[in-house]
Amino acid sequence: MSKITIGQYIKQKRVEKDIALSFASEKTKIHHRLLEDFENDNFSKLPNPIYLKGFINQLSKILDLDNELALKLLEADYQSYLVQNNTLPDTTLLQADNKSLNDILEFFNCFTFLFTWKHFIWITSAGIFIFAIIFAGTELTKSDFTKNRYYGAIMSKKLFQNMVTSTIPQAKIIPPPAPVILQKFSIKSINNESWISYQTDKIPIKRLTLVKDKELLLEGSQIKLVIGRPEAIQIISNGQEINLKPFITLSGTAVVVLPVQAQDTVPSTYVVDNKNN
Repeated sequence: MSKITIGQYIKQKRVEKDIALSFASEKTKIHHRLLEDFENDNFSKLPNPIYLKGFINQLSKILDLDNELALKLLEADYQSYLVQNNTLPDTTLLQADNKSLNDILEFFNCFTFLFTWKHFIWITSAGIFIFAIIFAGTELTKSDFTKNRYYGAIMSKKLFQNMVTSTIPQAKIIPPPAPVILQKFSIKSINNESWISYQTDKIPIKRLTLVKDKELLLEGSQIKLVIGRPEAIQIISNGQEINLKPFITLSGTAVVVLPVQAQDTVPSTYVVDNKNN
C-alpha cells in the first residue's frame, strides 16, 4: 500500500463523512482556499506547521481524525517538502512550539464559545431578564404609582416637606397675639372617603383615612391640612363651612392652613405637579 499524505488523509476522512469543503471551512473557521491547499499538500501556500497543527485540531472535531497519525503525517510531509526545497530548519522548532500552540488553541476555543449565535442569544437573554427584574423592583411607572396603595402617604409626605421647606409669607408665620386662642374645627367626609394628613400646632404629623359619614374634631391655634380628595371633605369652623376650592393644587389635593384668613390663597411653592412624579 502506497504511503498516504496528510492532505490525502484529511480529504479521505472528509469524503467518508460526506462533508463539503465549504461546510468544513464554515465550522472550523479556516479559509476555504487554505483547506483546499492543505488537502492538496501545497505547503508553499500554507502557513507555518504550528498553524497547520491547529488546523488538524479544528478538523478533528468534525472529521474524527486520528490526531497522532495526522501529526506524524504532517511532520513527515513537511520535512519532505523542506528537503526538496533545500530549506530544512532545526527539527526541534516544531517540538518547542507545541505547548504555546496548544495554549493558544485552548484560549481560542473558549473565546469563540461566546460568539456562536446559540450562546450569544442565551447570554443576551439572561442579561435582559436580570435587567428587567432589577428595573421592575426599583421603578414605578406613572400608572403604577397613581394606583399604588401607598400613593396617599407618598403625596402627603411630599406636600408636607414642601410646606416645611418653602418660603412662607411673613404674615403667615407671625405667631398669634397673646393670649393664644384655640379654635375648633369639624372635618367630615360627606360623600366618599379621603386620606388626610394634619399637624396641630407643634404636635407631630398624623395621617388617617376619613370614611364616609365620619367626623374628625381638631382643636388648636394653627392646623395644617393636606386632603387627598377635597370634593369629599367638608370643614366647619364656628358654624361656617370653609370653601376648599381656592386651596386645591394641580395634583388634585388641597393644602390648607387653619384658621383660614380672607386673603389666604394656595402658595405657589405648595403646588405639586403630578406629571413629574
